[in-house]
Amino acid sequence: MKKALFVLTTVLLFAADAMAQQFLIDKISLPDTGGDIGFYANIDVKEGEKILYDLKTASPQEARAELSASEVKSLISSLKQSMLYYTKWCKLAHDIGFRLLSKRIPTTFADQNIYFTEEDKWYYESGVDMWATFFVDAEGGCHFILESDYMTSKEAVA
Repeated sequence: MKKALFVLTTVLLFAADAMAQQFLIDKISLPDTGGDIGFYANIDVKEGEKILYDLKTASPQEARAELSASEVKSLISSLKQSMLYYTKWCKLAHDIGFRLLSKRIPTTFADQNIYFTEEDKWYYESGVDMWATFFVDAEGGCHFILESDYMTSKEAVA
């Protein structure tokens, strides 16, 4: 009985402590980046549910965007609209033979809240502008790029 009580107490303590953690819920592999993009859930009962996803950076920094449930729906809607342009423009680029073309896709994305690292410290910036770019490389391959504004916040969070 003491052993069962100890195990139950340990599980409850871990569960209460873990509520403020980010849990990996899924990941996808992106051939263009040569890596995985992780999707995380933050189920902190004090702040409400949040979904986070990894962003790739040009430097060794790490970056992760944070969305509320309503912001997830908005992002999905904007991505769907952008993919319509991407599909149409990709077909056109292949038909005409375009190379080395970059064009911003005319879709509006809601501002994002982003965590990022600099010198092994995590920082937070809210209201980061996001947009989608259509890019054709030198071989004629089409790419969809989701980009963000430069982040300069000095609000250290961890």
